Amino acid sequence: MTRALKISGLLTGAALSAVLIATPVMAWANGSDAYDSADIETILVSAAPNADAHSIAETQHRLDPLDLDRLVPVTAGDLIARLPSAQVAANSRGQTLATLRGAGERQVAIFYDGALLNVPWDNRFDVAALPAGAVGGVETATGTLSPQYGVNALGAISLSPPDTEASGGISGRLFTGNDGQIGGDIDARITLGDTRLLVTGGAFRRDALSLASGADLPFHQPPTRDRLNTDREQANVLLRAERDFGTLGSLSATLLYADAEHGVAPESDRADARFWRLPELRTAMAIVRGHLTPSETITLFVTGWVQDFAQTITSFSDATYSVLEDSQKDDDLTFGLRAQGGWVQGPLSLVASANIIRSRHNQLDTDFTGPLPSKTDSSFAQNLISIGLDAAYSLTETISLEAALGLDRADYTDTGPFDPPGRFDEPVFRLGAAWQAAPNLQLRAAIGQKARVPTLRDLFGTAINRFLVNPELQAETIRSAELGGEWLGERVQLSLTGFHQNVDDTIDQIRIGPLRQRVNLAGSTIWGIESAGSLFLTPSLTLAGNATYTRIRRQDPAPGEPRTIAERPELLARLSLDYHQPGGARAGVEGIFTGRAFSPDDDGVFQALPRSLQINLHAAYPIRLGGLDHFEVFVRADNITDSLVIPQAGLPAPGRTVRLGLTARL
Repeated sequence: MTRALKISGLLTGAALSAVLIATPVMAWANGSDAYDSADIETILVSAAPNADAHSIAETQHRLDPLDLDRLVPVTAGDLIARLPSAQVAANSRGQTLATLRGAGERQVAIFYDGALLNVPWDNRFDVAALPAGAVGGVETATGTLSPQYGVNALGAISLSPPDTEASGGISGRLFTGNDGQIGGDIDARITLGDTRLLVTGGAFRRDALSLASGADLPFHQPPTRDRLNTDREQANVLLRAERDFGTLGSLSATLLYADAEHGVAPESDRADARFWRLPELRTAMAIVRGHLTPSETITLFVTGWVQDFAQTITSFSDATYSVLEDSQKDDDLTFGLRAQGGWVQGPLSLVASANIIRSRHNQLDTDFTGPLPSKTDSSFAQNLISIGLDAAYSLTETISLEAALGLDRADYTDTGPFDPPGRFDEPVFRLGAAWQAAPNLQLRAAIGQKARVPTLRDLFGTAINRFLVNPELQAETIRSAELGGEWLGERVQLSLTGFHQNVDDTIDQIRIGPLRQRVNLAGSTIWGIESAGSLFLTPSLTLAGNATYTRIRRQDPAPGEPRTIAERPELLARLSLDYHQPGGARAGVEGIFTGRAFSPDDDGVFQALPRSLQINLHAAYPIRLGGLDHFEVFVRADNITDSLVIPQAGLPAPGRTVRLGLTARL
């Protein structure tokens, strides 16, 4: 680690601390109406996936829709990464996965329009597979989560489609950039009586990702700045119809189709890396969502969906990608239903919830190394059911209480050639309390317990002869506690949350010869502090930041075993300064600091990953073309200093990336 980078990290942390410490001092100006709170980037009041209610027992954040254009995103991952405690990185399988506050990627539930995006086979979703043009808002929830989020939800990310209520017309975006980037999207909004229609579509391609100038990859990388095997092509279509029925409620229907193909960068710190490509990565979803208010005291939310997910993985013998050895074709068909019924009577409110998911995973493995291709066909199926009851009670005008009880069930009804492991039934509970200490200040505390059951892939997946199966895996039990506070003003918003988790039977992986196997460790502990704040310096200038310090340690490791968990940075921090003149120019700069993390090398020995500081710039300016003023040129430059960022050993993040383009609204 260079001295300059250490100093840069300290400066970033110091600047962020200055924002958070100075924020309460600025509270005197909260009464000013010269500042529009809609421009604040991180807002601390957001909805659960299917209900417009703020839970005092959770820490919730959302990215304001106004930030979507400013970030010039290509995928949903570009948006998620801007929220507190979130980390988005590509793994050795080529999947771009999101984690929240130390929770692993299989512990984070990702929703789209109220429907679960996670593929139940491994309870993950590649956020790079969802184009940003299909996203109109992003919300996160961490802490002691409600049973309403379903099985294996230790953290939740809720993505919403673009708003159909926006003014009608057509808008589009075209952009290009280095590494052969070219892309665009278009959307049209139409109103027919009480029905609102939204049609969007987009496409993107790139030749490769650039390596940072300091990247040292001893294996499987030619002498060029183009990262080997990182090309990508994708396209998407979204159709959505929504109708209001006055006081009775509303009904919406959404069709989403996203298709991609891409290469997978090899782990270039080891000789035995996998050499993969994904010629097929497809997600198709149909979602119906209803909101019914039969009376002033009763509210119903129901979301039903069908997801058809397909991917093909091809494995090659070496870095030339010329000799095909194996292929794996996955087809997952999932049916889901989420229902929540709320009842309010005076200071008491109750919400009964149910999540029901039925999913089947079909897998065709083909071995091309013999004289003739050898095929193995297998099928797996499961039912995931979660039921719960949440209660909230206003004890006084300033004190509120919450409690929840639930049950998460995983029943593996078809385990292919393997014996079934038995059904998992795991209890869920939480207790929370909040005190409105001042009109703009709320203090809260919560405790809870939830579980992460092993997925079918944890138990029986071999990843093209890379893993040993382990049908003896047990569920993780997570006991959580947090203590936090939020200051919500017109000029200032600030949150500070301390959190702790005690995890029994932590699921991790070990090496057994050349292979790996998922096993239950004795357990692990997680504690940390999360902070986020926004401050209006002037009506057009906003300073915002967030930082999360997380310490994760294994319990009772055997002699010689590591105490840390792989790829979990101790510090994630972001600080941004944005200028936004209403109806005029926009510009901003942000710094993203990633602290120390550890990752296993080729022998399974944990190595320290370097700390990193990434600087990004963006700017946009309105122009007039043909007498119309609804045009804007923009530019975004990520990692302008070409800093080396390594989320996982042998898999560096991209170097400098530039995009410029034109947005039109007609």
